Amino acid sequence: MEMPENQLCPHQCTAADNDYEELLEKNGESLKERYEREEKQIVKVEHSSIRFMLNVWNSILTVFALFFAASGLLSLLSPSLRLCLVRLFQQFFRELGIL
Repeated sequence: MEMPENQLCPHQCTAADNDYEELLEKNGESLKERYEREEKQIVKVEHSSIRFMLNVWNSILTVFALFFAASGLLSLLSPSLRLCLVRLFQQFFRELGIL
């Protein structure tokens, strides 16, 4: 529904409102320009030597886990092997000075 030109709308725009709107537009544009300029791209460089050492460490841990899993299964299958493995680990820890 259109209003006739001779009737006033409920909100009268004044010159101060227009100045304020222009100021907001200018500030919005200046902020946008400022933050667009400050964007930087971050480049993440991963050193191949560190990656290699992590792969070696994970491989060593996998070998140990497989060894202990296999020795546990063997000790469950044969009681004589269980006794041998217990003695082997006791001797190993004695030589390390832990026991």
